[in-house]
Amino acid sequence: MRKKRTWPLLVLLILFLIFDAIGITVFCITELKRADSLDSYTADTIHYFYAEEPDSLDGIYLGSSAANRYWSPAEAFAEEGICIYNLGTYIQPFVATRYLIEEALKSQTEMDVIVVEVRNLVRPPDKYDSDDFKRVSDLMPYSSNRSDMIEAYLEYCKEIEAEIDYESDDYYVPAVRDDGEWAEDYDLSLLEDLYDDTSIEQDKGFNASFDVKPLSEPPEYTDREPLTRTQEELLRELLSYCREIEPEVVFVSAPFASLGGREGMLRTALDICEEEGFKTLDFNCEPLRSQLGTDWNQDFYNGKHMNWYGAKKYTDFVAAYLAETYDLADHRQEAGYDSWNKAVDTLPGSR
Repeated sequence: MRKKRTWPLLVLLILFLIFDAIGITVFCITELKRADSLDSYTADTIHYFYAEEPDSLDGIYLGSSAANRYWSPAEAFAEEGICIYNLGTYIQPFVATRYLIEEALKSQTEMDVIVVEVRNLVRPPDKYDSDDFKRVSDLMPYSSNRSDMIEAYLEYCKEIEAEIDYESDDYYVPAVRDDGEWAEDYDLSLLEDLYDDTSIEQDKGFNASFDVKPLSEPPEYTDREPLTRTQEELLRELLSYCREIEPEVVFVSAPFASLGGREGMLRTALDICEEEGFKTLDFNCEPLRSQLGTDWNQDFYNGKHMNWYGAKKYTDFVAAYLAETYDLADHRQEAGYDSWNKAVDTLPGSR
């Protein structure tokens, strides 16, 4: 009787174990890097978005610090019962906007409204920094949407000749960044934050400041300045995409004292949005400028950002507008919104 040969099976088993070990190692290193990215300023906003219950949000608010310093989701919930998560991150590149919307629509398929702050559209090329984008991309799960966003960012930066990191592996596979030197000072407690739902911050993406800097009231910004070709193309591509999705999209320009000469470009961007049929809110022009009731001695912590006192006014005003305009539901007495009620409890002078 012929003896069965078992060595091919043994080889296959050994190869399986080797590849399995490699896969586990790659996964662990990737997760360690994702957790490490939580320590990047405002990056946790992206990570904690995924903890929101599917189809529980009325919308999202997108933008840079002109978003997360102004829109307090907890305050909006307290006042109007609406759930609009703030996906704004520090110096969030405008080119990421479309892809963040696409990412949100994967789990929040029934959103009614998306608010987009336009300020970072006019950010000059010499102010671009790859770290501002990486705090967004590093904490997004691997997907074709994430890859498309990275590709779009790198292409846009090349067009405007921004001096950023163009090493693509640093974006697609952040675990290899700096030859893995980031792991030398790794904080293991961050890994717990990556998986522990109880550690989730309740601010829903808002970043409050309580500093006060008295400012001189600026003039009304009504002049127009042309956008660059790349800026206008980027904006029009976004508007074209926004026409294809179900949620309504409103474009805003939050109040500021000065943008260093770029104020007219913002006004032009909003003009284009209006011409394309989108609603806009410009708080640097009348009548909204006066209706908001800004106190320039109290409501800002620098010339470009509101503190908590200003953000509360801004949030209350915009929340009332959104709730009425888009007939948003009041979720305050509904089951399943415990995290939002907890967020209200963390507000200054909580109810």
